[in-house]
Amino acid sequence: MPVAAVTARAARWWAIGAVAVLSACADTAPAPVVWSVDAFKLPADSPAGQFRIQDKSVVRVPEDLATLPEAERPMVETMAAQGIQGSAYWRYWLPEDEGRGFYKLKVTVFDSARAAEAAWARRYPPEALEGTQTLAVGEAGFLLPGRIAGFRLQRLMAEVEAGGQAAGLDAFIEAYAAFARDQAVPH
Repeated sequence: MPVAAVTARAARWWAIGAVAVLSACADTAPAPVVWSVDAFKLPADSPAGQFRIQDKSVVRVPEDLATLPEAERPMVETMAAQGIQGSAYWRYWLPEDEGRGFYKLKVTVFDSARAAEAAWARRYPPEALEGTQTLAVGEAGFLLPGRIAGFRLQRLMAEVEAGGQAAGLDAFIEAYAAFARDQAVPH
């Protein structure tokens, strides 16, 4: 067989193989979202500003609750029964030149959107949200300007409270919501 025929045949098989690989990749589902409480920790240097972050509490519910120390097991079992995968409370301190203020960010990640919805309904019944403004983030959200804001986005529930001289709650919650939306899409 002449060299040109072998080369043409090899090129044809290479092209068929490349098309098959590309087709298989096109049919592949996007990478899954990593629903970990850690994924929703806003970085210290972010569009929301520059902060010093204090980890107040981070709890992750393991697949095997028997791996937990005996003292922690009852609390984590209760969380698991409510469909919670993890919960965190971080304090974002403003730079000193902006005053003595902070934002308390509480985040809960659930194992399903249904569990998040049920938890939202228990924590924020309609009468509790009277006098607040609607925050257009995810499936539900509210804002009490200058004091507190919260939203539910798929399996995430977040609440931000302004403390001390923190005057930019609206800007902080908008920046955090954009960050959370980005974390909740496949990468």
